[in-house]
Amino acid sequence: MAITLSVLETEIENRIQTGNLYSLAECKGILASLLKQIAEEAQRDFRQLLLLDERQPKLQPGEEPISTMASSSAAALASIFDIQTAMEYTGADARQRLHALKSDVHLSILKIIHIAQEQAKERLKLIHRMIGSIPPSDASPDAGNRSARRSKSNKQVMF
Repeated sequence: MAITLSVLETEIENRIQTGNLYSLAECKGILASLLKQIAEEAQRDFRQLLLLDERQPKLQPGEEPISTMASSSAAALASIFDIQTAMEYTGADARQRLHALKSDVHLSILKIIHIAQEQAKERLKLIHRMIGSIPPSDASPDAGNRSARRSKSNKQVMF
């Protein structure tokens, strides 16, 4: 069972505050699970986006698309590597450098969680906008057939 990003975020923040950091091996496992979960969630969202895209009215020349994804995620992703590394702690002993490295890994995992949460919010906003832009007649696959049947039945009643 996958842990939610917000629960993992809280757990890592608590461990940083208390100094009870995961080992590097545990961080590796957490990171592998985290990236797998993020990829699965994104894949699910993109399947929904593709289904919605099929129902969108086609753009006329000169029309703009509903929305594009924000570029804030790219900047946030680049900032993952803006952390200190254990090598920068030249005056520290091996234990202090290891602790600094583990802290940096924990902070990087938090940044990845924040990026994933922001990207998920952006995808949900796009899905919402796309649903809102579907014309009412395209709301369901048989909407046109049902309205034609209603008109036909209404005509029969009128005669």
